[in-house]
Amino acid sequence: MMEINNLKKRSLEFYFYLLRRQPSPEKTSYQATLAIYTPLNMIYIMSG
Repeated sequence: MMEINNLKKRSLEFYFYLLRRQPSPEKTSYQATLAIYTPLNMIYIMSG
Protein backbone atom coordinates (compact mmCIF):
# COMPACT_ATOMS: atom_id res chain seq x y z
CA MET A 1 0.00 0.00 0.00
CA MET A 2 1.25 3.45 -0.86
CA GLU A 3 2.26 5.82 1.89
CA ILE A 4 0.20 9.01 1.86
CA ASN A 5 2.87 11.23 3.39
CA ASN A 6 3.59 14.20 1.13
CA LEU A 7 1.34 12.79 -1.59
CA LYS A 8 0.72 16.17 -3.22
CA LYS A 9 4.42 17.04 -3.29
CA ARG A 10 5.40 13.58 -4.54
CA SER A 11 2.83 13.63 -7.33
CA LEU A 12 3.97 17.05 -8.53
CA GLU A 13 7.59 15.92 -8.48
CA PHE A 14 6.56 12.84 -10.46
CA TYR A 15 5.10 15.09 -13.17
CA PHE A 16 8.24 17.25 -13.19
CA TYR A 17 10.30 14.13 -13.85
CA LEU A 18 7.94 13.19 -16.68
CA LEU A 19 8.22 16.64 -18.25
CA ARG A 20 12.01 16.48 -18.07
CA ARG A 21 11.90 12.95 -19.52
CA GLN A 22 13.89 11.61 -16.60
CA PRO A 23 13.19 8.40 -14.71
CA SER A 24 11.19 8.91 -11.55
CA PRO A 25 12.71 7.81 -8.24
CA GLU A 26 9.27 6.54 -7.17
CA LYS A 27 8.52 2.84 -7.11
CA THR A 28 6.90 1.59 -10.29
CA SER A 29 3.89 0.39 -8.32
CA TYR A 30 3.28 3.96 -7.01
CA GLN A 31 3.58 5.76 -10.34
CA ALA A 32 0.02 5.10 -11.51
CA THR A 33 -1.40 6.49 -8.26
CA LEU A 34 0.78 9.59 -8.52
CA ALA A 35 -0.19 10.09 -12.16
CA ILE A 36 -3.89 10.01 -11.26
CA TYR A 37 -3.69 12.03 -8.03
CA THR A 38 -2.48 15.37 -9.45
CA PRO A 39 -5.22 15.90 -12.08
CA LEU A 40 -7.94 14.79 -9.66
CA ASN A 41 -6.56 17.08 -6.97
CA MET A 42 -6.57 20.04 -9.37
CA ILE A 43 -10.17 19.32 -10.40
CA TYR A 44 -11.17 19.14 -6.73
CA ILE A 45 -9.48 22.46 -5.93
CA MET A 46 -11.03 24.22 -8.94
CA SER A 47 -14.52 22.95 -8.19
CA GLY A 48 -14.49 24.25 -4.60
